[in-house]
Amino acid sequence: TKLEIYFEKPTVPIPGITNNDNYYDIKQGTTFNALETSGILKNDKLDIKHLDKNATVSNRIVLVTDDTTTGNINDININPSTGAFTYKTSSSSLGQITYKYYVETMVILNGESTIVKSNTSTITLNVIKNPTTYVVNYLEKGTNKILHEKKNGESYVYDVIKENAIEINGYNKVDPESETITLDISNNIINFYYTKRKNLSYKVNYLEKGTNKILHEQKVYDNETFGSVITSKNEIIEIDGYNYDSVNRDELTITTGENVINIYYKASIGIVKAIYVDTNGKEISDPVIIEGKVSTEYKTNSKEIYKYRLLRVEGSEKGLYGEDEIIVTYVYEMIPMTGVSASNISILIPILSILLFIFLIILRNKIFN
Repeated sequence: TKLEIYFEKPTVPIPGITNNDNYYDIKQGTTFNALETSGILKNDKLDIKHLDKNATVSNRIVLVTDDTTTGNINDININPSTGAFTYKTSSSSLGQITYKYYVETMVILNGESTIVKSNTSTITLNVIKNPTTYVVNYLEKGTNKILHEKKNGESYVYDVIKENAIEINGYNKVDPESETITLDISNNIINFYYTKRKNLSYKVNYLEKGTNKILHEQKVYDNETFGSVITSKNEIIEIDGYNYDSVNRDELTITTGENVINIYYKASIGIVKAIYVDTNGKEISDPVIIEGKVSTEYKTNSKEIYKYRLLRVEGSEKGLYGEDEIIVTYVYEMIPMTGVSASNISILIPILSILLFIFLIILRNKIFN
């Protein structure tokens, strides 16, 4: 008789095999998401060889930290069953960040559990600098008016940059005049604000046109605001003896340079008219008209008029030109007729003188003969 005894074959779980080729490039300043298909277990062999198909098998990823790893356990979040993970970079994470892990396999059969561990492998996260940009704006406070072309800068996420407010003509800087920021992936903006200067001035000159002779003391206006507009004609004043002519500009916009308004005047011209009339007011000779600057002296003269003699003068023969026309009237009366007029006598006198001289010569010759 043959006795055969059969024993159940032993069922020993075989651990999984992990590999070190988990390598990821990650930009600094971002949160990296690895799905299950690209996660930690993508290249590991975790098929558990077990002779009993009724066994329940489960895997769990376990992180290991030691002196050779550089990653912060708080920066990575791993799904322990699928291998998917997220990693959040920080300002201190740069270069190769490493973690170690193994896979713990639990086999449950007939109510009994067995745990085996795989080998330990390394995850390498290569964190590289992440390029970013920033903008510096120069704005008027209260209006956000752009005062200067913006500055565009380039650097990397988590870099610390410092910018200073620039000088802008006609404006004062508003505190703070410098600003330091840590760059993020986007929305890196520095705004510097300015207010208009209010300590500027302008001058008004009053000049004679053509000569630039100063006709009035210069006016100076202080505490003017940059960019304000002055209407030149509002500065016109009355100057005795002169009339307004023109300005060098209709409007003056206040700048940081020399702000000047020149107002030009022409001398007022006065007119004096001398008329010559008889006692009935009838003109007996052409009038004489003279002109000159107002407030300067004038002088008129009478005339010798045939058959008339000056009787009186109405008005001032001497004086100063004025804004209004001045009339000087010379009144004449007719010379009474005597048979010989004054003009005839003036002709006869030389003739009589010659005749008398001839008579005296003849008389002398008779006496001596």
